[in-house]
Amino acid sequence: MGFKRLLASMGAGGASVETELTEVNVVPGGIVQGEVRIQGGSVAQQIEGLNVGLQARVEVESGDQETKQDIEFTSRTSAAPSRCRPRGARGAVRPEIPWETPITMFGGQHLRGMNIGVTTELEIARALDSGDLDPINVHPASRRRRS
Repeated sequence: MGFKRLLASMGAGGASVETELTEVNVVPGGIVQGEVRIQGGSVAQQIEGLNVGLQARVEVESGDQETKQDIEFTSRTSAAPSRCRPRGARGAVRPEIPWETPITMFGGQHLRGMNIGVTTELEIARALDSGDLDPINVHPASRRRRS
């Protein structure tokens, strides 16, 4: 049993998280809806929390070099600490899209270099983080016509 716990702490046979979004097209000020599935591993583990946030892939310039980094720009803990046994659990996820979120789509076309996603991460005691990233399409908010 000790060997399984060691493997789970390194990510092999540990709990995992998968998010399935019901709709990937959103607007700033809107809400992403989906379902989170936590699959228990080969041993019971202590889950400290479930974080759901938004992440953008951005270019970072440093001197003469440009690199791409994933930057989380909003996050919230959605679950209280609990024990995860070797079985599955489900729950709803509804992260809000801040008004300042950059758009990734315009006129039905994806804007090159603009990548935003919903990130879901399990905080597992004494183990590597298990996470999931699901891309979303952020469209401009439509204007209302005045009568």
